Amino acid sequence: MSTPIRALENAVRKTKSSGQEKPEFDEKAQNTTKLLLQLEDKPEVEKDIYELIHELAVIAKKHNWQEVERHWHNLLAIVQRVSRRGELKKPSSEEEFKKNLWWMSERGTKEDLPLLQKLKQSPPYPKSEVSDLIETVIGTIKKKVERSNAMNLDPRLQKLIFDVKRGTTKLPTSSTDTNEVAVIAKVSDLAAWENLSEVRPGAKIEADDGDYLVSGRIPILRIENVRSQPFVKSLKAAQKLSPTLHKTTEETMSRADLLPEGNLANGGKGVVVGIIDFGCDFVHKNFRNADGTTRLLALWDQSSSAQHNSPFGYGRVYTQEKINEALKNSDPYTHLGYQPPHDTILEAAGSHGTHVTDIAAGNGLGSSVPGVAPDADIIFVELTNTLPDDEEKRAEKLTETSFGDTVQLFEAVQFIFEQAGDRPCVVNISLGTHGGPHDGTTLVEQILDGSVKELPNRAIVIAAGNLSDDEVHTSGVVPEGGSADLEWHIPESNADENELELWYSGEDRFSLDLI
Repeated sequence: MSTPIRALENAVRKTKSSGQEKPEFDEKAQNTTKLLLQLEDKPEVEKDIYELIHELAVIAKKHNWQEVERHWHNLLAIVQRVSRRGELKKPSSEEEFKKNLWWMSERGTKEDLPLLQKLKQSPPYPKSEVSDLIETVIGTIKKKVERSNAMNLDPRLQKLIFDVKRGTTKLPTSSTDTNEVAVIAKVSDLAAWENLSEVRPGAKIEADDGDYLVSGRIPILRIENVRSQPFVKSLKAAQKLSPTLHKTTEETMSRADLLPEGNLANGGKGVVVGIIDFGCDFVHKNFRNADGTTRLLALWDQSSSAQHNSPFGYGRVYTQEKINEALKNSDPYTHLGYQPPHDTILEAAGSHGTHVTDIAAGNGLGSSVPGVAPDADIIFVELTNTLPDDEEKRAEKLTETSFGDTVQLFEAVQFIFEQAGDRPCVVNISLGTHGGPHDGTTLVEQILDGSVKELPNRAIVIAAGNLSDDEVHTSGVVPEGGSADLEWHIPESNADENELELWYSGEDRFSLDLI
């Protein structure tokens, strides 16, 4: 018996042992079990059904009958849909085939479209009105999908579409063209994604569930079309990142003299430390060997002009050989063509990455204070900022500057791990965003998890942030039929664009009044 069936029986057993049985629930359980037994050999239902059964088993333990019955309904709907697909593939009669088609027109989803397209090409009853009926059902489902996609589209993507249609131009960045957006997506068909004419593919990684997590660039006015593709399960706009470093080797007890006795750190020798940040002073003695050569294996400046071999089509990579050549010159920064950005009153745009790299892997030759892994090799990725190339426009957009985004972060992580190869590698990300559900389910979080799991001896370290006292999060409960107030304080002196995210269960529905 398959895993979903055993999980289902376990859930039923737990609910029955509660002593609060309901006849109608037992009947639903029996009917669903029968359908599941008929569908055991259909692998396409395993994932959907198993996820719902698992959730059902959890809430059944709490004896919440209202929730249990609602989940039985969802489970039964999935089983019925898959069962109808099977009947469409092998119809018992033309009349039965038509009934199942009409059922699909009312309850079908985008997952049913591939089968219907095949039936359209080779209808089982070609000389009847069945062909027209299939066409009608396909059109109906597509309209439902379009409406659903519009409702489920990432709010940031919705805003971009609205702005561009209203006549606003999104300026180009180092990784995007005019009116183009960087995105992260979850797709079930990697080849289909890469073959979309609208998409400039970027990084990719296989997820735990067999799907793929990918990055890319899409013209803003083609977002809705890309999102409507049946293999695109999720599509998110890049989110801005900000520096979040505040700790030191002493506070983390990671300085060599503070490590526990018998530790195997060995100064990080043989390990690659990857840093994703802003501003790396490659000339600093803490990042050089005793003979003056660099400890950097590579430096990818994402904001630099693209070269023929640029990763993912943007930025410029400076190899260890090129860095060593520059270090022999009287003006190494000009010779290499890279210099950490200048700090401003508001942001440590140039020194932040140097600070982080020194804590993680500085050897102390220039400061007498070594970092956590003073003997490790270093790969640095300078994330691009959001400022346009034109100087006048840069001045206009200065207050909206952010340090990179989640798409560039994904590609930076992949670049570092690819450069490290089979060597042990730790990537430090002292950056972050306040957005998201903070539960590990966002695409970028799945990407980081998947990147670590691809090969052994990989790790990713992310700063916890310095903003615990800044009151940037809150929570509350909206009672059924009631309301709740949420106050949002923005200082009058704040001229930035500001965002507010509200996270809640997707099964709930609210109306929102802005006052």
